[in-house]
Amino acid sequence: MSRVDYLSQYREKTPRSIELYKRSANVMPGGISHRYRHIAPHPFFMKAGSGSRIWDVDGNEYIDLWMGHFALILGHKPAVFKDAFEEIVQAGAHWGLLHEYQIQFGELLQRFLDKGDSSFSIPGRAGRVEQVYQKDGQEG
Repeated sequence: MSRVDYLSQYREKTPRSIELYKRSANVMPGGISHRYRHIAPHPFFMKAGSGSRIWDVDGNEYIDLWMGHFALILGHKPAVFKDAFEEIVQAGAHWGLLHEYQIQFGELLQRFLDKGDSSFSIPGRAGRVEQVYQKDGQEG
């Protein structure tokens, strides 16, 4: 099968993506939100994902080898995230104030970083820099 045949077949299987691509060209430069999202002759538009699979707006199924720029190590729509998001949504969206989740997240980061005494704030980083200078025999 020649390249032209593949492109013709792709166009035939993705008519809704063609429509959306034409619309997106009116609101985004090049019709795409990121240069790596362009696929010749037009990108397909995703509708849903689950595990390692994604479906476009035309109902075509793909194995997603890119997985969200390789960030989706648990795949699309993992159950553990769904449960956690439902719990958080029940608590509220954004308060602009402190919440225990922030402490839990900091503690989790400390476990992964194995830095029980580290702080994730500007004063914390400044304190660590001062400690480094003092250890080198320089004034703080």
